[in-house]
Amino acid sequence: MDAARALALLECALTASDFAAYRDALILLRQRPNLSNEQFRSAVAAWLVLHDIAPERPLIPRQRLDFSLFSTQKFMKYFRFLPHDIPILRQALGIDNVVITADHHRILGDDALLLLLRRMASPQRLVDMEDEFALGSSTISTITLSLLRSLWNRWYALLFCADYCWTQERLALYAQAVSEKVQLLTGHPWPGDIGWYIAAFLDGSFHYTDQPGDDFRGQNLQESAYSGYYKSHGLRFHHLLFPDGILGHISLFIAGRLNDARLWHESLYVLWLVQPPPPGAHLTLTFPPRLPQLLQRKLPNFIYRILTDMGYAASPYIAKPIRVPLHLRDIAINDILGSLRIPIEWSFGRVRNLWGGVEHMTQQRLTPIGVWWHVAVLFSNCHTCLYGGTTTSYFEVLPPSLHEYLQ
Repeated sequence: MDAARALALLECALTASDFAAYRDALILLRQRPNLSNEQFRSAVAAWLVLHDIAPERPLIPRQRLDFSLFSTQKFMKYFRFLPHDIPILRQALGIDNVVITADHHRILGDDALLLLLRRMASPQRLVDMEDEFALGSSTISTITLSLLRSLWNRWYALLFCADYCWTQERLALYAQAVSEKVQLLTGHPWPGDIGWYIAAFLDGSFHYTDQPGDDFRGQNLQESAYSGYYKSHGLRFHHLLFPDGILGHISLFIAGRLNDARLWHESLYVLWLVQPPPPGAHLTLTFPPRLPQLLQRKLPNFIYRILTDMGYAASPYIAKPIRVPLHLRDIAINDILGSLRIPIEWSFGRVRNLWGGVEHMTQQRLTPIGVWWHVAVLFSNCHTCLYGGTTTSYFEVLPPSLHEYLQ
């Protein structure tokens, strides 16, 4: 049988979706005595190119690591989630069964997620992961960065504003939990004559970085990223914690030399609460006027407020300690507010403890620092949904289910 006849059989077999006939045609073509390996591959490749069919790469790695040999404690140490929760987490996050990178690497979605979790869980070199996953360091880097950016593009709107936290039912539940905690700490109910209740906690975090280079506009960030308070280069993020342990807001980063109040104004969070931009819209650091009037739609009559520290300006939607307490009642209120702000610090420590590798990677100049931290917060919220946390136990508020949070 000549090559033309064999290729015609190939075309008929594929048209009829008869893969057995397709295999037989390949065997007949391969059995030609005067056809070399190079000619055989060229003939098949030419036919595939002619019909716009791209040959599919095999799945990697060829020999998967048997994670059933891991104890539950060791698996949690390496990947921060239980083995049976990995497929559930992958499906909830919208990761495909097979992940294909821009370099055409094909890997199972569960394996790609485990690669990313392992890299974020603890500081380590990529070469140290080669033996665990039977992959090269460059392949590991390509897969993890591809999945990282995919998760950020898909879920950043949720990280910026978790809408379910702002329903009137949830706000009332949060305020009741905080009031009950105050009564447990002091023995007295929350003073009702104040006229408002605390429903969330706001604070900023500073992340040390290596000496930065130029940004996308070509401007040098050496001076703007340097913080005189921390005596180091770094970036700042804003976080909003709710009593169920969910970080319902994380801002874009700003230069480390700016304070938390400036970060709050430039985070666009207040504008987002009122009118979220359409998907894919470009975020600009503009600050609209009359912010209290905009926030009133989410915080009607300013009954529920956000607890901050002394560094924020007074406003109808912000609750902070009294700067100059003149009466014993003012001192008591400051003590209560100070004790209530502890969980927001716990949340920062929780993200850093769960994903210690992120703190290591943020010190590298070529790493997308903001994307790593945002995805770490996403995984921390998923961890809270599945297993709870210190904040949920402190306020005795159950977190949402994983599917409720990622809806």
